[in-house]
Amino acid sequence: MDIACSGLPTPDCTFAQGRAKPPISASHFCPCGTAYSGATKFHDIQLNGLSAALSIYCVSITRLTRCGRMHDHAIARGSMIVWWMTIDTVGADALAQWRKILESAEQVRADRFHFARDRDTSIAAHALKRKLLSWAGDLPPSDWRFIVGRFGKPQIDPALGRPRLHFNLSHIRGLVACAVSLDHEVGLDVEAWDRAGDGLDIAGRFFAPAELALLREAAPDDRPEVFARIWTLKEAYIKATGRGLSSFPLDCIAFEPSA
Repeated sequence: MDIACSGLPTPDCTFAQGRAKPPISASHFCPCGTAYSGATKFHDIQLNGLSAALSIYCVSITRLTRCGRMHDHAIARGSMIVWWMTIDTVGADALAQWRKILESAEQVRADRFHFARDRDTSIAAHALKRKLLSWAGDLPPSDWRFIVGRFGKPQIDPALGRPRLHFNLSHIRGLVACAVSLDHEVGLDVEAWDRAGDGLDIAGRFFAPAELALLREAAPDDRPEVFARIWTLKEAYIKATGRGLSSFPLDCIAFEPSA
């Protein structure tokens, strides 16, 4: 199956992390004294005039290997692939084609948005998800089906026979991103830079004490990036565990600089 000729979106960028330590890593997890090991990645996206922060947390992965060429159509054990794409220049014909391969629940979800730009973002996000899963899992994009897990996290339908694949999706207006991993749960979060500011007010309510101290100690010009790194990592971490904010309050998860 030639995914490149399927009419689905082509990502602007794709990456997996190598051996280098990230600048901020998981420090501890407070509820019940439980700690999740894993790999983190932060990326500053600058595409078509859009600035965004993207973070990934992959549970129990300690090494993420660099991905191969996109036409290899394979994902190695213990690895993770992330694709993202801007959609501001996508035409109506392409969006209509992408919508056709979504299942009805995805179409209904997109149609609920009042603004066309939000509808387009939802359609593009789920189309990109299907393309990446097809690249990794060798099923046609329109054949993928999904269920809602115990804590509300979307999962691949077990009936498809792909129990080792895990995915997570995140999007903002104009940018969509998807991560797929083999054998390990993954969480992904993307936020626009222009919504971050220095983050001190938000951090005071949602950051752990060590994180708030780290933000306050940063130079004023560096605070937006420090805030974005910590905030998106916390969101990605919660999404990876699949438990939700009701189980894991944001101020109970702490991230700190790597040694």
